[in-house]
Amino acid sequence: SVVDVNLNGVFWAAKECAAVMQPGSSIVNVASVLGLTAGFAPQAAYSASKAAVIGLTRDLAQQWTGRKGIRVNAVAPGFIETAMTAQVTADPVLGSFATSYPTALKRPGRPEEIAALAQFLLGPESGYCVGSVVFADGGLDAQQRPTDWPRPAPAPPLLSRRRRLRLRRLNCASAIFPASVGRARRRFWKVSRPGGP
Repeated sequence: SVVDVNLNGVFWAAKECAAVMQPGSSIVNVASVLGLTAGFAPQAAYSASKAAVIGLTRDLAQQWTGRKGIRVNAVAPGFIETAMTAQVTADPVLGSFATSYPTALKRPGRPEEIAALAQFLLGPESGYCVGSVVFADGGLDAQQRPTDWPRPAPAPPLLSRRRRLRLRRLNCASAIFPASVGRARRRFWKVSRPGGP
């Protein structure tokens, strides 16, 4: 299954590599931008598995960096020209979405660009990168992040001291007289709502 290959495969491969690696080595997992953003087609298993790879990368980095001296990071590619994405592009329905998928660069990524990023994370130049997830998606993740977060709903109006005491009595009596107290509680909240009688 998708989850078995994308998640379990990454875990077992990292575990076997770490068993023979020397301190100062580095592991780079391959996640995806779909681990943190929504795609243009239903792919719940793929997105869930890649989100799990991101969590796995951070957990292994925390465990192995100090104990074994092995750094663990991940790359998160966007839409890259590969054999897998070629099938999507050739699809008559999904192809139009894939070719018009919004990125700042207005083009798909190339495999050598992802390889260069992985090579950087494997080398000594990235010696201070631990548990990092580096995006290589042409700006897709940045474009999908909202710039104006929704404001929280206003807090409900505060009850007066008299009504708080009455509500406390209703709560205490509910275990003894559940039916009658339930009717009283519904009446209480109906009166307490703004605009109530």
